[in-house]
Amino acid sequence: MARKGDGLVRWTIVLGLICAVMSQQSTVSQKLYEGSQKFALNFFKKISEFVDSDPSVTTTNIIISPLSVWTLLALLTEGADGKTLRELLDVLNVDNQNDIKYNFKNLIDTINVNTSEVEISSLQLIFTDITQQRQQAFDDSIVQFYGQDLLRSLDFNSSPQARKSSYETING
Repeated sequence: MARKGDGLVRWTIVLGLICAVMSQQSTVSQKLYEGSQKFALNFFKKISEFVDSDPSVTTTNIIISPLSVWTLLALLTEGADGKTLRELLDVLNVDNQNDIKYNFKNLIDTINVNTSEVEISSLQLIFTDITQQRQQAFDDSIVQFYGQDLLRSLDFNSSPQARKSSYETING
């Protein structure tokens, strides 16, 4: 039976496996690799501290992907500037946005593995409200640097339809 405090050990093992896969790839910028690794360790530490210190948390069966959180925040840097951009880069442990722009696809390709023994795949999507106009520069940058299939518009005012559309998109 899992006990509180065991989570960090398990998460560290999973993180170690992901880092081992990533370290095999020389195409990912060292700064981006180190930034995502630091983010993951800090993320796991904060979640572990929260789970261990909050008496209302009664389970240790928590699955969280720091890479998913990191990639979402990395994508959001494209729509940020000024203080918000600096704060995002600080949290991501990346010195400048160009490290993300020019190495993001390589990082994701490194994570996605498909061999006869194992398959690991990730999916990055940005869902925006259909009633809110996105800036064309944001759309162009996302397509150019991150991939054209990342942007989806949904009607957030129609919760059942938005939920159905996002579920169908994710499950293919």
